[in-house]
Amino acid sequence: WSIGLKGGVSTIRGIDYSANGLDRAYNPAFGIFAEKTMNPFYGLGLEYMYQGNNAKGINYGSGFPVDFTSSINQITAFTSINLSNVLAKYRSVKCQRFNNYFVYGIGVGIGSYKNNLASDKVDGSLSLSSSFSVNETYNISKSLEIGLEGKYQWNSNNEYNPAGGKDFCVLDLNLRYKLNG
Repeated sequence: WSIGLKGGVSTIRGIDYSANGLDRAYNPAFGIFAEKTMNPFYGLGLEYMYQGNNAKGINYGSGFPVDFTSSINQITAFTSINLSNVLAKYRSVKCQRFNNYFVYGIGVGIGSYKNNLASDKVDGSLSLSSSFSVNETYNISKSLEIGLEGKYQWNSNNEYNPAGGKDFCVLDLNLRYKLNG
């Protein structure tokens, strides 16, 4: 078993965003996770993530200004595949400190949204979600691992922002403690 913390930035991708990644708001994302390693190739786990999505004064692709506050509390069941062990099981001891994981999850999100320019407000809306990520990790010691994860997360509900966004991109650092390291 292992437990861990995550923290990073999140941005939502909406239908009215331009292709330019600089015209969007970046907000905090953080969470906790627990995972059971089934064998050296894969593990199963549960994750909680908070993802903020606040924006003020940004003009999206359609040119309208926005001022809104929204967030989603995401609970995800996931499986992680250790690509390093699958592709190169017999690596040198130094190379074994580095691992690459492909992570796929399904879950549910509870979101809230408030348009500060109007009276629109949504609280407690539920959405189904699906996510995939790549997590590059380094084993600091036998019990402690640090990683950098890039994640794409799709939600079935687009009430989180006025630009019609329902999918998030998240970049986070994670720290994992292996209980029987």
